[in-house]
Amino acid sequence: MKYNGFTLLEVLIAASILFIVTSIVMPASLLLHQERLIMRDQRLIGAMLHDEIQIFIDTDEPNKQLKYERQAHEKTLQFEFQIKDSFITACVMWTNVKEEEETLCYDAYQK
Repeated sequence: MKYNGFTLLEVLIAASILFIVTSIVMPASLLLHQERLIMRDQRLIGAMLHDEIQIFIDTDEPNKQLKYERQAHEKTLQFEFQIKDSFITACVMWTNVKEEEETLCYDAYQK
C-alpha cells in the first residue's frame, strides 16, 4: 500500500517546530522595535535639547526660565537649565517606550 501524505505525527512535529521558532522570534522582534524607538527618541530629543540651548544662550532676558515642559512626539519633555559662571548645563527628562525615565544632559559655554 502506498501513502501520499503526511502522518499526524509529522504534522504535529512540524507545527511544534513552527511554534517554537515563532515564540523565540516574536519577543526578540518586539525588543528590537522598542530599542529602535528609544534610539530614535534619544536622537530627536538630543537635537531638540541642542536647539533649546541655542535659544537659551541667545536670549538676553535677565530672568530666564530655568525649568519648563514641552510636548513633543507624544511625550512630555522636562527641560532644566543650570548656570554656573559662563557654563550652562542643560538637561531634558522624559519617559521612554519601556516606561523608564531617561535623562540627557549637554554642557555649553556662554561667552
